Amino acid sequence: NSGLSRRIVLWTSLRSKGSPVRLLLLLMMVCALLSTILADIPVVAMMLPVAVLLLEKNGCVKGTSNFGKAVMLGLPIACLIGGVGTPAGSAMNMLTIMQHILFIQKTKNHFQKNSSLFHMIIMMVKNVA
Repeated sequence: NSGLSRRIVLWTSLRSKGSPVRLLLLLMMVCALLSTILADIPVVAMMLPVAVLLLEKNGCVKGTSNFGKAVMLGLPIACLIGGVGTPAGSAMNMLTIMQHILFIQKTKNHFQKNSSLFHMIIMMVKNVA
Protein backbone atom coordinates (compact mmCIF):
# COMPACT_ATOMS: atom_id res chain seq x y z
CA ASN A 1 0.00 0.00 0.00
CA SER A 2 1.57 3.28 -1.12
CA GLY A 3 -0.66 5.49 1.02
CA LEU A 4 -1.90 7.38 -2.04
CA SER A 5 -5.52 6.58 -1.23
CA ARG A 6 -5.15 8.10 2.24
CA ARG A 7 -3.57 11.21 0.72
CA ILE A 8 -6.41 11.61 -1.76
CA VAL A 9 -9.01 11.16 1.00
CA LEU A 10 -7.20 13.67 3.22
CA TRP A 11 -6.81 16.20 0.40
CA THR A 12 -10.46 15.96 -0.70
CA SER A 13 -11.73 16.01 2.89
CA LEU A 14 -9.76 19.11 3.79
CA ARG A 15 -10.73 20.95 0.61
CA SER A 16 -14.42 20.11 1.00
CA LYS A 17 -14.62 21.93 4.38
CA GLY A 18 -17.30 19.54 5.65
CA SER A 19 -19.64 19.83 2.65
CA PRO A 20 -20.68 16.45 1.23
CA VAL A 21 -21.51 18.04 -2.14
CA ARG A 22 -18.02 19.55 -2.37
CA LEU A 23 -16.49 16.27 -1.28
CA LEU A 24 -18.32 14.40 -4.02
CA LEU A 25 -17.38 16.98 -6.64
CA LEU A 26 -13.72 16.94 -5.60
CA LEU A 27 -13.61 13.16 -5.71
CA MET A 28 -15.23 13.22 -9.14
CA MET A 29 -12.74 15.87 -10.26
CA VAL A 30 -9.83 13.66 -9.22
CA CYS A 31 -11.37 10.76 -11.17
CA ALA A 32 -11.94 12.90 -14.25
CA LEU A 33 -8.39 14.26 -14.18
CA LEU A 34 -6.87 10.81 -13.79
CA SER A 35 -9.10 9.51 -16.56
CA THR A 36 -7.70 12.03 -19.03
CA ILE A 37 -4.31 10.29 -18.90
CA LEU A 38 -5.36 6.71 -18.07
CA ALA A 39 -8.13 4.43 -19.33
CA ASP A 40 -11.52 4.76 -17.63
CA ILE A 41 -11.90 1.30 -16.10
CA PRO A 42 -8.51 1.19 -14.34
CA VAL A 43 -9.17 4.64 -12.87
CA VAL A 44 -12.49 3.42 -11.44
CA ALA A 45 -10.70 0.34 -10.06
CA MET A 46 -8.01 2.54 -8.48
CA MET A 47 -10.47 5.03 -7.01
CA LEU A 48 -12.88 2.45 -5.60
CA PRO A 49 -10.72 1.75 -2.50
CA VAL A 50 -10.33 5.50 -2.06
CA ALA A 51 -14.11 5.93 -2.09
CA VAL A 52 -14.63 2.99 0.29
CA LEU A 53 -12.07 4.45 2.71
CA LEU A 54 -13.75 7.84 2.46
CA LEU A 55 -17.17 6.36 3.16
CA GLU A 56 -15.85 4.34 6.11
CA LYS A 57 -14.19 7.43 7.63
CA ASN A 58 -17.45 9.37 7.32
CA GLY A 59 -19.46 6.61 9.01
CA CYS A 60 -21.68 5.82 6.04
CA VAL A 61 -23.75 2.65 6.39
CA LYS A 62 -23.26 0.20 3.52
CA GLY A 63 -26.31 -0.03 1.25
CA THR A 64 -28.37 2.67 2.95
CA SER A 65 -26.27 5.82 2.65
CA ASN A 66 -27.40 8.22 -0.06
CA PHE A 67 -23.93 9.77 -0.07
CA GLY A 68 -22.42 6.33 -0.65
CA LYS A 69 -24.77 5.74 -3.57
CA ALA A 70 -23.89 9.14 -5.03
CA VAL A 71 -20.17 8.41 -4.75
CA MET A 72 -20.49 4.99 -6.35
CA LEU A 73 -22.49 6.46 -9.25
CA GLY A 74 -20.31 9.55 -9.50
CA LEU A 75 -16.97 7.75 -9.90
CA PRO A 76 -17.71 5.98 -13.20
CA ILE A 77 -19.56 8.99 -14.59
CA ALA A 78 -16.61 11.28 -13.80
CA CYS A 79 -14.23 8.80 -15.42
CA LEU A 80 -16.36 8.73 -18.56
CA ILE A 81 -16.42 12.51 -18.69
CA GLY A 82 -12.66 12.73 -18.20
CA GLY A 83 -12.04 9.96 -20.69
CA VAL A 84 -13.67 11.89 -23.52
CA GLY A 85 -10.80 14.39 -23.48
CA THR A 86 -8.05 12.12 -24.82
CA PRO A 87 -7.65 9.08 -27.06
CA ALA A 88 -6.22 7.16 -24.10
CA GLY A 89 -9.37 7.70 -22.06
CA SER A 90 -11.60 5.21 -23.82
CA ALA A 91 -11.55 2.74 -26.69
CA MET A 92 -14.54 4.54 -28.18
CA ASN A 93 -12.39 7.66 -28.55
CA MET A 94 -9.95 5.83 -30.79
CA LEU A 95 -12.79 4.41 -32.90
CA THR A 96 -14.34 7.86 -33.26
CA ILE A 97 -11.02 9.42 -34.24
CA MET A 98 -10.42 6.71 -36.85
CA GLN A 99 -13.91 7.27 -38.29
CA HIS A 100 -13.18 10.97 -38.46
CA ILE A 101 -9.87 10.43 -40.26
CA LEU A 102 -11.48 8.07 -42.77
CA PHE A 103 -14.28 10.55 -43.39
CA ILE A 104 -11.84 13.42 -43.99
CA GLN A 105 -9.84 11.33 -46.45
CA LYS A 106 -12.98 10.63 -48.50
CA THR A 107 -14.30 14.20 -48.65
CA LYS A 108 -13.10 16.92 -50.97
CA ASN A 109 -15.45 19.70 -49.89
CA HIS A 110 -14.01 22.22 -47.40
CA PHE A 111 -17.37 22.62 -45.64
CA GLN A 112 -17.70 18.87 -45.11
CA LYS A 113 -14.23 18.64 -43.62
CA ASN A 114 -14.97 21.41 -41.15
CA SER A 115 -18.40 20.08 -40.25
CA SER A 116 -17.01 16.59 -39.64
CA LEU A 117 -15.46 17.81 -36.39
CA PHE A 118 -18.94 18.68 -35.14
CA HIS A 119 -20.13 15.17 -36.01
CA MET A 120 -17.18 13.68 -34.16
CA ILE A 121 -18.07 15.64 -31.03
CA ILE A 122 -21.71 14.50 -31.28
CA MET A 123 -20.62 10.85 -31.59
CA MET A 124 -18.34 11.13 -28.56
CA VAL A 125 -21.10 12.74 -26.47
CA LYS A 126 -23.50 9.97 -27.52
CA ASN A 127 -20.97 7.37 -26.37
CA VAL A 128 -20.79 8.96 -22.91
CA ALA A 129 -24.55 9.37 -22.54
